[in-house]
Amino acid sequence: MVLNMYIYNYPEKKSDFIRFSALRLLSSSDTENSFHRPGTPKCWDELLEKTIDFSEYNRYFICHRTVHINDCTRITDYKKVWGMMHIEPGEYDNAYIVGEEKIYFGVKSAENSKDEVSNVILCVHAILGNAEYGQIYQSLSKNKADFERGKYSEGFMNVAKSFSDAYLLHYSVRNSTVYLDVYGKVSERLVDKSIMYSFDDNSEPVYRRSLAIWD
Repeated sequence: MVLNMYIYNYPEKKSDFIRFSALRLLSSSDTENSFHRPGTPKCWDELLEKTIDFSEYNRYFICHRTVHINDCTRITDYKKVWGMMHIEPGEYDNAYIVGEEKIYFGVKSAENSKDEVSNVILCVHAILGNAEYGQIYQSLSKNKADFERGKYSEGFMNVAKSFSDAYLLHYSVRNSTVYLDVYGKVSERLVDKSIMYSFDDNSEPVYRRSLAIWD
């Protein structure tokens, strides 16, 4: 059995951006053989729900899979991001090149998904169509957003700013630290001390696709 515990770090805040982070500690009865999927603390999601009325927003998953150019074939192009993530196809997909990597990319409405399928979630008031999907793609491809190499901040910020009063949520794990980045006009309540210190060190983990490359 694997148990999670988190040690909370003080949040980083910039203009239209806030980053939450925590050190993830594991305790396993069989550490030699355990292969554990990382998760982010559920209390972060509860914090967001206290400060943002998500019932007023439409949620879209930004799905992604990074493949080295040498490993790209007609099969990967045929599968697209959906086949490689083993999920039902969404509303839009495309691909772009960053250095020696090909980024397979897609947008999927959360309304058509039974479970969380991505670690990148766009929350907007509008119902998106082909023009908006293409706009998201252009923002990310133009800024050469590489989801698995840590080079995505500018692209994510541009996506959030492309829509009125939008939020882009990015959950990630690097080594033993878990992160939640929130892009958009961030409510000051998110950094209110009374809320920050309500962090639950033993919070239940939430598992999301693409938090780890083996998903």
